[in-house]
Amino acid sequence: MLCEPRPVEETFSIPLPTPLSTLMAEPPPWCQDIQLDLMYRLRFIEQLQTVSPPQACDNESDDCILDILNWIALCFMPDETRSGVSVAFASQANRITLHVSKDRRVGDENVKDFLTTVRAILAGDITDPGVTAPVLFRMVVDRCPGSIMRKITSVADTDEGAGQTIYRFNSIFATWLAYRPEGETSLGFISMATKYGGDAKKANEYLLESFSTLATQTPDQMDGMGAKERFTYISSVMTASSLLLASTFFADITHSHSFRLALKLQDRQFMHQIWRRLSDVSAYKHGALQFAYVALPYIRSIVGDLSAGQDVHVELVPGLDEGTYRWGRTPAEQIQHMLPKEDGATPSCSRPPEDSELDSDSEGSRTAPSTATFGMGNTACDELLNSELALEAWVAGADAKVSVHPELQLVHHMLEHGVNAAYKAIGTSKPMCWTCSVYLEHLSLAMGEERDDEQWWHAKGTERVTHRWMMPKDAPDVVVHGVLEDVQSKMEKLVDDVAFDCYF
Repeated sequence: MLCEPRPVEETFSIPLPTPLSTLMAEPPPWCQDIQLDLMYRLRFIEQLQTVSPPQACDNESDDCILDILNWIALCFMPDETRSGVSVAFASQANRITLHVSKDRRVGDENVKDFLTTVRAILAGDITDPGVTAPVLFRMVVDRCPGSIMRKITSVADTDEGAGQTIYRFNSIFATWLAYRPEGETSLGFISMATKYGGDAKKANEYLLESFSTLATQTPDQMDGMGAKERFTYISSVMTASSLLLASTFFADITHSHSFRLALKLQDRQFMHQIWRRLSDVSAYKHGALQFAYVALPYIRSIVGDLSAGQDVHVELVPGLDEGTYRWGRTPAEQIQHMLPKEDGATPSCSRPPEDSELDSDSEGSRTAPSTATFGMGNTACDELLNSELALEAWVAGADAKVSVHPELQLVHHMLEHGVNAAYKAIGTSKPMCWTCSVYLEHLSLAMGEERDDEQWWHAKGTERVTHRWMMPKDAPDVVVHGVLEDVQSKMEKLVDDVAFDCYF
């Protein structure tokens, strides 16, 4: 087995640090000020990230537990929406409970199909993963064809159009051949070239052909297909995606520092985007395989054959907290208050409560440390801050909706009810945003946990942020402090990086 199951875990209670709004139906006014401070900064970061240098490949991990939970989240995602769904599980004697949080309604049919399929497999005599994996994959394809097709057609969805995208991909591949003259050597494409082309040297051609085929898929591709034909079509597309991800070419794209440096910044961003989208497509099949080979044996070790009350259950977490805020200032007015001044003065944030542990200046305004090297007087930074990129980040007077992300709603729900999530792992239907990752890191520290990845809440994440992120009402003060400081530091660093890259 890829992952050894831990001993059965019982529920327990965790004393949390003082929350923002203890026993209050509504948060105090300063909470709203902090939410606005966050919204301004996150929106500016979001805007800067559209042109910032690419980070290391997002969402790349070999954690099979997260792969399985992510797949379950995809199974629960309503087909007609782009919902965010988060899943964690807890095991007790003879029982496994999946705790599910979502930003939209999770369809009853999705839950029913999942439980029916899993229970049928557990109650049957077939234990061969090679037999159960196709059953699980068929279930998710039948339940989520629309979501899968959207991800397939997004692989080459760029401003350049499919034809130009294919041309650019081929050009980068040609550059790679100069770096690695032997070309594609992965087992998948070598086998394909040998079987269908009669020559292993044709592996390069089959790789380019596979991407070209993926890039030209259209939303109406499955129109008129029956269930069997649709399943065959999606299976072939996912096989192509998996072959590309396992190729020598993409291995160098994601891991070879010297080759990445040989590419233009825009080409690295382009290939990173393609890699992420291929990963999104292949996750449906890869997750089904992981569930069959790893999760089912573990579930059997807990619930057996479902006799005598043994079972797998799903518990839906109550709906998310949401809010609507208004952009009060223009970007030109607000940004100057968010960045360090020429004299080294740090930017101010909203005032915390009187008994807060947070540092404050003589006027009670919160301050965050400045780690950037630019200052407001740097010419390149001045050009950036006066550019359309900065000045069009938002429109003063317009409304913006924010919500607590499902991951955080799930964590707070489980902590409140004393549920011990196995492995502290959170599965998500889309990568967890950077702000959620930072929040969970500070929450783990606030609870006195050691710096140990296995003891911290974790999910597959991304460096990307969204301004539609809302601070949970029950967030401990020290966590709010930590998140604001990290957001401020990230914003300052991004201004520094983008100014240097684009205007220096």
